[in-house]
Amino acid sequence: MTLPSAEPTRWAETWRTFSRNRAAVVGLVVLVLLVLAAVLAPWIAPHDPAAQHLDLRRAGPSGDAWLGRDEFGRDILSRIMIGARSTLLAAVGSVALSGVVGTLIGVLAGYRGGVADSLLMRAMDLVLSFPYFLLAILVVAVAGPSLRNAAIAIGITYIPQYARVVRGATFEVMGKEYIEAAHASGVRGPRIAWRHVLPNINAPIIVITTVGLALAIVGISSLSFLGLGAQPPSPEWGAMLASGRQYVASAPHISIFPGVAILITVLSLNLVGDGLRDTFDPTLR
Repeated sequence: MTLPSAEPTRWAETWRTFSRNRAAVVGLVVLVLLVLAAVLAPWIAPHDPAAQHLDLRRAGPSGDAWLGRDEFGRDILSRIMIGARSTLLAAVGSVALSGVVGTLIGVLAGYRGGVADSLLMRAMDLVLSFPYFLLAILVVAVAGPSLRNAAIAIGITYIPQYARVVRGATFEVMGKEYIEAAHASGVRGPRIAWRHVLPNINAPIIVITTVGLALAIVGISSLSFLGLGAQPPSPEWGAMLASGRQYVASAPHISIFPGVAILITVLSLNLVGDGLRDTFDPTLR
């Protein structure tokens, strides 16, 4: 006798829906390859990213240096691979900051409502009243230029987006029957938020985190390009773009390839974000 097959788990069904979006799957594969390259960079990078060869300054792509060499003769491919670690880690740290703080604010505002909701959302409106990038520049100018401070600055500017999305999702969940049942059984305060609210609003959090990573990479690279993020000789993508801008006419590859790395990473994250949005929102299927 053949037993009936088990019902697919929630995550298995989520992956099945996500995998139908070919563009999102391609984006996910590219992201996995980028992360692997970043993690394994110290062992698989073809050259020492800090080694200077002044006799090969601004040399174009060749068999020895596939993406060419920069203004100090350093291998651009190796620097991009090592720089992926800095850029991606900074973006993850930035999104972790905005995600944790923004989620806490959003859940508290949606759960409490009333005066607490009004005060918290007005505070978020105050942050949003500043131009996004100008606020980041202000934070870095006060804290000092560094990659860590750039990540913190970008994280602070993205907190209101998290708070608003999570607040709306929390309001929707608070009207569900299982929340009323939890209240009726005597469950109160943080236990409801932790056990009944957060597990049921993870879908929008996952989507906004994916999009937030893309925005964080662009923001951090932009601050580094302006000299407010990673400092030379750090092989961070934005800093590499900045160092090669004066050679755009004579050696464009110095700027082109770090820019392509940013483009591919951000595009892949956006494709994955679109796929996750379509997966978690049945009205878009």
